[in-house]
Amino acid sequence: MVQLIFRKFEELGTLNAVLQYLVTHHIQIGVRVLSGPTKGDLEWHRPNRATLQNLLRHPTYAGAYAYGRRQVDPRKKKAGRPHTGRVVKPCEEWLVLIKDHHPAYISWEKYQQNIAQLKSNQNRSNEQGHPRQGVGLLCGLLVCGRCGGRMAVQYSHGQDHHRYICAREKVDYGGEICQHLSGACLDEYVVDQVLQALEPAALELSLAAARHLEEDRLELDKVWHQRLERAQFETDRARRHYQLVEPENRLVARQLAQEWEAKLQAQQQLQEDYERFCCEKPKQLSPDQQQQIRRLAQDLPALWSVPTTTQAQRKEIIRQVIDKIIVTVEGTSEQVQVMIEWSGGFSCQAQIIRPVAKWTQLSYYPQLCERLEQLVEANLTTDEIVDCLHQEGFRPPKRRQTFTREIVQTLIRHLGLRPRPLPKAREPLSEHEWWLPELAVTLGMPTVTLYNWVRRGWVKARQQPTSPKHWIIWADEIELERLRTHRQRPVGDILRQRWKGKVPTIAIPPE
Repeated sequence: MVQLIFRKFEELGTLNAVLQYLVTHHIQIGVRVLSGPTKGDLEWHRPNRATLQNLLRHPTYAGAYAYGRRQVDPRKKKAGRPHTGRVVKPCEEWLVLIKDHHPAYISWEKYQQNIAQLKSNQNRSNEQGHPRQGVGLLCGLLVCGRCGGRMAVQYSHGQDHHRYICAREKVDYGGEICQHLSGACLDEYVVDQVLQALEPAALELSLAAARHLEEDRLELDKVWHQRLERAQFETDRARRHYQLVEPENRLVARQLAQEWEAKLQAQQQLQEDYERFCCEKPKQLSPDQQQQIRRLAQDLPALWSVPTTTQAQRKEIIRQVIDKIIVTVEGTSEQVQVMIEWSGGFSCQAQIIRPVAKWTQLSYYPQLCERLEQLVEANLTTDEIVDCLHQEGFRPPKRRQTFTREIVQTLIRHLGLRPRPLPKAREPLSEHEWWLPELAVTLGMPTVTLYNWVRRGWVKARQQPTSPKHWIIWADEIELERLRTHRQRPVGDILRQRWKGKVPTIAIPPE
C-alpha cells in the first residue's frame, strides 16, 4: 500500500491526483489508533489529504530517524498556550537526523525529490510545479530572453485565450511590462517540435505504454487480493468468536451472530466487486488493445488532439522532453526568437511570428507601404493588389494568413492613397446634350445638386447604356437659360409650387 502511494505520486506528481486515484479505486489506508480503548490497533479508513501529506513528508519512510522536525519559535508563542509557536524546520535544522536507521520504502534522494515536488506545486512557487488544466501548455518552462525572469501565463475571456507575459520589472520595480506575446502561436510551434522529436520513438512509446498499463493493473490486483485477505480474516475471526461463546449467553451469541453475518455480507460484496474489476480491467492486455496502443503511438498528432487527452497530460509530455524555453520578442514587432533547451542537453533556435495589433508594428511595414503605393499608381484593381501582396510574401497583422478586399481598401484609405481615374469609354453626344458634371460646371452649381434635379425630374436626362452611373442631360440655349433662372430661385418657392401641382416646365427637344 505504502509503495503504491509513493509510486503513484512519482507518476502523477500531485497530492490531489494521488488522492483521486485512491478514491477512484476504493483503496483504503491503514492507520494506527493513537488514543482510546483501541489504542494501537490497526484500522482502515478512506484516504484523506492530511494522511497522504504526512506520509510523503515523514522521513521514517526513507529509512531515517529524525527528531526536531517541529520546533518552538519564541516569536510565535502565545502566552498561556504552551503548545503554540511550533514551526516546521527544514532538514538542515533538525536536531537529530540519522539516515539508514531502518529499512526504507524509498531512498533519501527520492524523499528529497518528493519534498521539492510538493513545494513546487504550491501556487506561489517560482518553479515549474506540476502541470494544471489551463490551456497554456508552456507555463513554468518559459524564460524571458531580456531579463532572465520566469514568464507567467495570463488568461482572458475565461480560459479561451491566453498570453505569456514577463511582468517582473512592473511587479518588483513599478516599471513597464518587459515583453508579452500570444500563447497560441508559441504553443503551436513547441507542440510541432515535440511531436517531431517523439516520432522516431513511437514504437518504444507504445511498448512502454503497454508495459505501464499491465504493471498498474497488476499493482491494483495485488491491492484487491490484500483487501480480500483482510475481509477473509475478519470473517474467520467473527466466526471463531461466535463458535467459542457459551450457548447460555444468548444475548452475546445473538450479537456475535449478527457481526458474523455482517462480515460475510461485506466479504461477498467485496468478492463481487473484485470480479467486476477483473472483467473491466483484466491483468493482461488483449491483442486488440495492444494493437490499438501501437496504432495510436504511431499517429502522435491524432493522439495529441483527441478530446480524451487532457491539458495536464499534454503539459507533462512537454516537460518530459523540454527543460527550458527562452523567448525574446524583437522590439514591438511580430518577430520572436525562440530557443528550446531539450532534456538531453541539445538546443535549437528558430524565429516565429506573433500577432500584433497595429500595422506599424510589422517589421516590413515600410516596404509594404512602398509596394502598396506602387500598385495603386499602376491602377491595379483591389483583387489584383491582394494577389500581388500574397505572391510577394506580405501578411497582415494579427497572424492572418491572407489579405482581403476590405483590409487592402482600409489600408489604402489610411495611407491617403488615391488611384488615378481610368479613362472611361463615353458614347458620342448628340446636339445640345451634356454630361452631368460638365453641365454642372457650366451652370456654376454643385454636381450633387444637378443630380438631385435629375432624381426629381426637373431636367430632361437619360443614362448611358454602357455605364448606368453616368447621366446625359439635354439642354439647348433656352433650356440653359431656364436652368440658370431656376437655379437663382429659392428652394422653398420651388417646393411650394411642386406641392400645388405647378411642376417646372421641362423643354422638350425637337424631333
